[in-house]
Amino acid sequence: MDGILAILVLITGFVIMVSFFKYAPTKQQSEFFSVDIMDLFSNTKISELSDDYAGASGFLVYNGNITNLENSVLAQTAEFYYRNQTSGKDMTGIIHSFLEHISKKLVPSGFNFMLKLDNKIMYQQSTIPIQKADVIIPSRKIVYAVMNNTELAGAVFVGPYVAEVLTWK
Repeated sequence: MDGILAILVLITGFVIMVSFFKYAPTKQQSEFFSVDIMDLFSNTKISELSDDYAGASGFLVYNGNITNLENSVLAQTAEFYYRNQTSGKDMTGIIHSFLEHISKKLVPSGFNFMLKLDNKIMYQQSTIPIQKADVIIPSRKIVYAVMNNTELAGAVFVGPYVAEVLTWK
């Protein structure tokens, strides 16, 4: 009887200890995550997204802010950034909302990441500030896009820009 009671006490203690264990991503997971986020943004086309705001039949397509459904998320971000720099129209809110809608559906909320374009922050999802990070893992890629320009009756080449995803824990 004492042996069964001792085993139950040990099992209960083990269950309590395991329930208080907080999951934290490792450095290796952050490395993979940084590359995975970059691949996700550079390989996912607007036509593949099912989002009421940023997807193929979403608000940004409906109101004409997105005209090329074959753009990747990263290329579309570059196009928005280019239009922000050249048109005189502030696109920062659109860029942030576009990336926020996509990130909420595709990126786990427990990880911290930042997307920068041309060394400017486009979007950040974090539970801890990057300044308090133990490890910061970058992933970089060159991004460009071809933007239809009805005013010039032709295409405009956007970029190249350096896109960078930073992940941290």
